[in-house]
Amino acid sequence: DYFPARLGFESVAQYLQNDLGVHVMPYINGRIFDQSIPRWTKDDAKKYAAKRIPTGAAYFVPDPNAGTYINAIADRTYNEEYGSKAPFAVMCPHTTYWQQTLAGTVRKLTQE
Repeated sequence: DYFPARLGFESVAQYLQNDLGVHVMPYINGRIFDQSIPRWTKDDAKKYAAKRIPTGAAYFVPDPNAGTYINAIADRTYNEEYGSKAPFAVMCPHTTYWQQTLAGTVRKLTQE
């Protein structure tokens, strides 16, 4: 989550800009979503994440218990982790959900 800003950020940013002439530019990662934050679960964001599809895999497979088909890739979220070891999901940039999430973050950064 980018909000609320960390304690002390505003005063440090003002000092850098006003006293030192440094331009402060926030960075947002438009590719990955931290799965450990509450919004991941609240928004059911997993369904908007990119999926790993093994070569030759079927998208839908028969469900022997229901006589229907189930989505074989729904639970194959493409995950990454970095130095913090936080679990990140690579998001699908084509989804309206992710586009609106990024637009809302940028809007809040630039207007508040």
